[in-house]
Amino acid sequence: MAIYDDKTPGTIKSSNNYLIINNIKSRTEAVFKASYLVASDVRIAGKITALFDLIVVGDVEAEDIDVKGKFICLGNCIANNTITVQDKFYSKSVKAKKVEVRDEITAGEIDVDVLKADGNIIVGQTLSIEELAYSEQRILCGETAFGAGKLSAYAIVTGEEIDLDDGNEAVVSPERIRFEGISTSSIIKNSKKYAKNNEYNTYLKELIETCNDNSLKDMFVRWLNALGQVEKIVAEGTFSCFDIGLLLTLTEISHSVYFECWETIIRWQELFLDMFNKMANGENIEDETFCLENLKKGQRLKHCSHGKGTITNLKKTDKTMADIIFDNGKEVSFQMDIALKFFVPLQEKTFDPQEVIDKMHVNIAGYGEWLAFLNIMRVYGNVFNDKLYEITMDLICTSMGIKPKFIFDRLKEKGWKSNG
Repeated sequence: MAIYDDKTPGTIKSSNNYLIINNIKSRTEAVFKASYLVASDVRIAGKITALFDLIVVGDVEAEDIDVKGKFICLGNCIANNTITVQDKFYSKSVKAKKVEVRDEITAGEIDVDVLKADGNIIVGQTLSIEELAYSEQRILCGETAFGAGKLSAYAIVTGEEIDLDDGNEAVVSPERIRFEGISTSSIIKNSKKYAKNNEYNTYLKELIETCNDNSLKDMFVRWLNALGQVEKIVAEGTFSCFDIGLLLTLTEISHSVYFECWETIIRWQELFLDMFNKMANGENIEDETFCLENLKKGQRLKHCSHGKGTITNLKKTDKTMADIIFDNGKEVSFQMDIALKFFVPLQEKTFDPQEVIDKMHVNIAGYGEWLAFLNIMRVYGNVFNDKLYEITMDLICTSMGIKPKFIFDRLKEKGWKSNG
């Protein structure tokens, strides 16, 4: 694997803050940690990952391509599996199994199994589709669309009559499409039968078995592992968890189309979010037990009428009696099995908030999961309080040996490149 950033030898910085490099030496995997312009073909046996914009003067060939910013390929772009672009995508031609673009895609020719764009799909010549081409806006073809798949958009314009196998029936209303990949759509529709008893294990295993998209399959496996850990923590009832990665994955799951209206999953996410928000703010998350067995001399209590006081004497017989002197000087004896409901405990802080924060961490299994966590923060980071957001971003960055300031400065300069 080769990493290209602002310290890579042989790069030239342009006036618009792009780094220019003549050629890419890696043949297995390439990661671009800055906006790059590559003045040659890029052919990688593995995956291409770009955290910001990527411009390639020649052809691009790889197993998978993941660009977090804008992607411009002046030649032919070929991926054996998936192409994911978080901004606009321009190319002379595109060939892949699945392409997902968060903005607009423009190409001379497109040949894919599945294509999804939040913006327009603009094709100068032909669009070849085996399963589905879906746009939240318009599909425009200079010539025609052909293949065994379907088209779905709010407006479809072709220079010639479409040549899809199903004819006019291949043009589907967007309201009928929920894009998650054709092979899993029937399982998603039946997810309610799993949601009732929170059978996430069976549900996700079925999704994994039927999914023909490797990136989706990896995501389902990650979700399955995380939910198993979360369920165990919830069952124990201690909530002594410090891995923010579980909260990140729970947040991603609970907001996904796969787990819409899963009450148990949503409740788990709310529990973990509340727990980590409190820890980040230095609050004690431990539940305070208050019962006859736990009463002790010297304990501070608050009575609904008398105010705050301290137990000075305690007699535990068949009827527990307690002498309490209140802060106003009044001393009263109570039969505690009767009076207990009128008291609440007062507990001084016996924990170090910073010690709790120091225990917080993010377990990351590889670069793919690191990028997934970054993307979760991009999309759902606003549900975290300010302190938790800061702690989480810092942990995500440092876990991969990157200085958080580098990421924060880039985000301040470029933004998240989000369009919705």
